Amino acid sequence: GRSGLVPIAPDGELDWAEIPGTIFKMYHGTNLTVAREIELNGFQPSSSGELGPGVYFVDDKNVDKAKRFAHDAFRRLKGEHATKDNQPALLECEVKVVRRYKADKPDREGAWRKRGFDACVIDKTAASQSSEWCVAYPSRIRVVAVRDLRGTPCPWGKNCPYTTKTRVANTPWGGVCPCESLKPAPPPPPPVCLAEGCGKPTWNGRPGEYCSKTCRAKSLAPPEPVEPEDSSNWEAAWSMVRQRWYYQDRSAGLSSWTRPPGCSLDLPAQPPEGVRGLDGEPLPPGWECEWDAYHKRVYFFKRETGDRSWIRPKPGS
Repeated sequence: GRSGLVPIAPDGELDWAEIPGTIFKMYHGTNLTVAREIELNGFQPSSSGELGPGVYFVDDKNVDKAKRFAHDAFRRLKGEHATKDNQPALLECEVKVVRRYKADKPDREGAWRKRGFDACVIDKTAASQSSEWCVAYPSRIRVVAVRDLRGTPCPWGKNCPYTTKTRVANTPWGGVCPCESLKPAPPPPPPVCLAEGCGKPTWNGRPGEYCSKTCRAKSLAPPEPVEPEDSSNWEAAWSMVRQRWYYQDRSAGLSSWTRPPGCSLDLPAQPPEGVRGLDGEPLPPGWECEWDAYHKRVYFFKRETGDRSWIRPKPGS
């Protein structure tokens, strides 16, 4: 029987290919800002839920439930929220499962974990008449894609909470459904090697990877002693709107067009590489560019196709 099973240990630093289990395609609804953070740094398990602590998903048969959660009105009911922090998004993931438990009632203590299971599924919960999964270990999860849900059909249909009369007065959206009315955001910059200072594309085109085994080995080697650096958090950032450099402290959420007190950093004299073409020619039709604060460089993208590149596209491309 099942009583002989022992709890599965977390996978630690194992690579994805080394983790055992059957692969399931699953979906997680959230906002776009959180989705990008998860894409870079992985999931953080919730401390509670219908099936106890873990990361919650739905499967292929129930994708609209994740989309509805991403659009849920409690995230945007009142207040002046930054638009970019509240855009609905869907994470498409692959999850490796060794032992799954089929629950017939809520288990808020997550007792299934102690019985040797690494995932649990229930057909319906107290809040929903549809199925839900809970995965014990984030190391079993790999993000395949982040889908921006703006400009897509609303999963609520005629019951969209942003357009009902009782919500119009209380929402900063003014009674407009964000999924159908707003154009998709620019795609993220192309993923680059995790090795500090490398900047080359990852070997498989996915984030959270290295460009080669050599870079991976160097990054995982013990660090050499270094001289202490200036603790100032000010850095140079490029404004796509004003077409000029400015000072930015991302950790404190501050910015300034002029040199802040105590800052020794000089702003670059020239614009970022690729922003301006030879002899001032414009970008090819459909192409746009965006400053990526994380990698401190400009990238180029086509909003309609999702194409993206660190290199300025040539005329006719």
